[in-house]
Amino acid sequence: LSAKINLITMKPAWPVFLGLIFNLYWASSVLAAMEFKIDGIENNPSEINYDQSIEVLYSFSGVSFPKTYYLAGAFQKEAGSNYFGYTWNNNWYKYGDEFTNFYKIEIKESSISGKLKIKPDVDSSGFKGRGDYQLKLFRYCNSQNSCGDTNFIGIKIVAPPSPSPEASPSTSLGVMDPSPSPSPSVSPSTPLGTASPSPQPSKIARVKDIVLLRLETPEPVLGTASGQPFDSARGKPDWQLIIMLLLTGTGLLLSTAFIMIRLWRKN
Repeated sequence: LSAKINLITMKPAWPVFLGLIFNLYWASSVLAAMEFKIDGIENNPSEINYDQSIEVLYSFSGVSFPKTYYLAGAFQKEAGSNYFGYTWNNNWYKYGDEFTNFYKIEIKESSISGKLKIKPDVDSSGFKGRGDYQLKLFRYCNSQNSCGDTNFIGIKIVAPPSPSPEASPSTSLGVMDPSPSPSPSVSPSTPLGTASPSPQPSKIARVKDIVLLRLETPEPVLGTASGQPFDSARGKPDWQLIIMLLLTGTGLLLSTAFIMIRLWRKN
């Protein structure tokens, strides 16, 4: 009798239990049906430059709206390597930044589609130079951890050009050396047949000074810069000097004679 009473008292709990199982199954089927995927890239490029931005086409379907997501794009060299990339949201934000900086969408329908603007981040350690890369999108709900991502699509990235070597400072053929070359030293010798204008002794100089000057000054050689030209090979005398000496001597004799005559007359 007691067993029958317990069985009767348990009957009302069966519908509640079956309803709970049905609700859980329905919720899981709805969640399993939701899809977030990449549909392609605008204009379908097979290769992009390292600094080129692209627009990735994405779509949601089977969404239990309303939902708020933050979307970000990233590249990956191969499975297990680091993700890298920039996402545009009125400014460029790199993968790994605060998730609220990424592109925000409000989902109010079960299916939507759109475009997300992204570009590579060549300064990241995940960038390995020119080659093939994988691209995917991530969605963030209310934390820094992704709450879902898309399928991969492949794309090739062209590496930045290598820096050109700096020009060598050494001079090449046909190029003038910018360093100043030493100016040629001026030779003290005068060209053949010319003489430098040396100062002539005063005509009223005393005979003693003239003779001393003549003795102290070395005889100039043909083609030198000082003195008068003199052909030492032929031994020609310097007539100009001889005449000057005679005139000076004559003048001194006449002056002496004049003085002596005046003194004699006074006495």
